[in-house]
Amino acid sequence: MIPLALTQSSRLRYFTFFYLYLMQGIPAGFALTAMVNYLTSRGVNQTSVGQFIVIVGAPWTLQVIWGPVIDKFRLSKIQSRKHWIVFAQWMAVLASCTLITIADPVKEIRTIAFMFMAHSIFASLQDASVDALAITLAPIHERGRINGFMRGGFLAGIALGGAFLSLTLNRYGFRTAAFLQSGVLMLFSILFLLTRTMPRSVASAVSDQVITPVANKTSLKQVFSEIFKNITSARSLRYFTIVLMIYFVISLFIRSFVFFLINKLNWSDESVSVLQGGFGIIVTIMAILIAGVIADKIGPGKMQFFVLSGICVFLFLVSFFAIQGENNTLLKISLVVWNFTDPFLSVCVFPILMGLCSERVAASQFTAYMSLINLADVCGSYVAGWLLAYTSTFLIALLCGVLMLLLLALLFARRDHKIIPG
Repeated sequence: MIPLALTQSSRLRYFTFFYLYLMQGIPAGFALTAMVNYLTSRGVNQTSVGQFIVIVGAPWTLQVIWGPVIDKFRLSKIQSRKHWIVFAQWMAVLASCTLITIADPVKEIRTIAFMFMAHSIFASLQDASVDALAITLAPIHERGRINGFMRGGFLAGIALGGAFLSLTLNRYGFRTAAFLQSGVLMLFSILFLLTRTMPRSVASAVSDQVITPVANKTSLKQVFSEIFKNITSARSLRYFTIVLMIYFVISLFIRSFVFFLINKLNWSDESVSVLQGGFGIIVTIMAILIAGVIADKIGPGKMQFFVLSGICVFLFLVSFFAIQGENNTLLKISLVVWNFTDPFLSVCVFPILMGLCSERVAASQFTAYMSLINLADVCGSYVAGWLLAYTSTFLIALLCGVLMLLLLALLFARRDHKIIPG
């Protein structure tokens, strides 16, 4: 039996995009959940932890650059996506292997920050390449589910990296955790290497037609100019500015919340990571299955209203009943339930962003959106570290609830939630 290609099977597409994002999520979970919680529990001050997060997360903003470069230097519209993905995957594996040389991460916090940064550079290139492949392959009627599996895979990876590698880190040491991460990344890299993006006959025909590796004759300057023009257009800017603020608020809350659990209530970093990861992966997979189907049925615009309203209510309830009351049971439930937030938000926001993309530079424009969302996430974590030195987690959580309510009102008062055909 001839193996199916990605262009021939929706199930294969769902599975492939899920594990491609799982690969990106595991190191992110290890660095930004397990390691951040570990450093916090070892008494590293929040300013240093915030700087660690910024160093590790900064390369994800490079997606703004990667998108046009991927589109410019390609052999064909689909096949070249795989070439870029494979290159990025194996470079990320090599970068991950350098972590094995570190014995004590607390003493060498700056060194491991830059090692994780090196990995993030190639992970961001992989992410941009996968986004480009997804927007090329995914039919419009599948976009909700595709985005659900993509974001869900990333969050499931974060859950695995945050929980399982946290347990490994605390019980067997940093080197063992780094070795396991590198082995998993290598395994999935081999799996994707063996996956066909299109049937052999079609791939051969495309290969025969291509003479030069630069299929796109548009200059990089023109590509960047068109992306900037599209992103800063009135309808894009109105909607996307609100989206950036939403992701900033989400990052601000969860970083402050985790600090409160570890530093104020003396929860172990291992227990926090397991709640975020072990139980979180179950919740995340449930969210993927539910959210993608709902988004495709009722439309991402309508679903967005219910998701943002739910986040607002959640933030106010957690502020007054869980954080203020220091109720351990409610705090544990809140930490697990929070895992629903990102999958549900992503499956309604990302299809709308795809619809905003111009056909000529769709892949590059979408990766630029993702890059700026990653930047908003990093900024939220950094601001949380700064604010925690001056105020309480309760006030930060309350502020997040108020900001989310204002963003919700602004979004729907302008009716910018409606689906924009792409």
